[in-house]
Amino acid sequence: MPSKRIVLFLPHRADPDQGVRVAADLLPLELLQIAGIPDREGYEVVIVDAMVHADYEQRLMELCDGALLFGSSCILGFQVAHGAKVARAVRERYPKLPIIWGGWFPSVAPELFLREGVADAVALGQGELTFWDTVQAIDNGTDLTEVAGLALLREGQVLRTAHRPVIGFDQVPDVPWHLIDYEEYATLQANPGPWKLRHKYPDPWSLPAGTPVRGFSFYSSFGCPEPCTFCCSPEVTGRRWKALPGQLLAERLLE
Repeated sequence: MPSKRIVLFLPHRADPDQGVRVAADLLPLELLQIAGIPDREGYEVVIVDAMVHADYEQRLMELCDGALLFGSSCILGFQVAHGAKVARAVRERYPKLPIIWGGWFPSVAPELFLREGVADAVALGQGELTFWDTVQAIDNGTDLTEVAGLALLREGQVLRTAHRPVIGFDQVPDVPWHLIDYEEYATLQANPGPWKLRHKYPDPWSLPAGTPVRGFSFYSSFGCPEPCTFCCSPEVTGRRWKALPGQLLAERLLE
């Protein structure tokens, strides 16, 4: 029986060798978001986050053995280079394993990932439904050209499949929090360490400086309606903005 394991990896957002770390209140939401439907449908989804898993390379090589696919996401900067390096290592070890990318930078420049050989497909823009359809296509042996919202390399040219409209988060399952160990992130939050720079959300104003904080990040909306020319959001989201209804947002936060 074919493997139902999906391996998802979040690269370092900043270079730890340069003494820079992103605070651990930034959870791997981009991976949790796309994991919701496959997890609900019975697939084994494993998330490896370089921030909390010092042995991420070993974990990935073991998990990718016999997996259905390897997926990764990045925003910009060091995360792009680190993610490409890791994906290349996965490709060398498992040349037949499908590699899927998504995120802001891959959505803007999918040809870089496809032509470098570190991606078989790039999900463009919002990824929840695109990723799920990609999982099913790979599992069933269907041609990825039939999946909307992808960029593929065909005969040396980048092919963009049918456009995928933006949907609201109320149309996808709640985040599968059980796929991560939140305490690993909380421990890092309380242990800033000897970092030169630590990017983080601001602490609440009412707290005295140095007070331990247990924070977490949460997506309550997607997209942006503004036409800012310095930002890639208009291209990636089509200037669409979708927010969770207030009642559903409250229920999910309380859970």
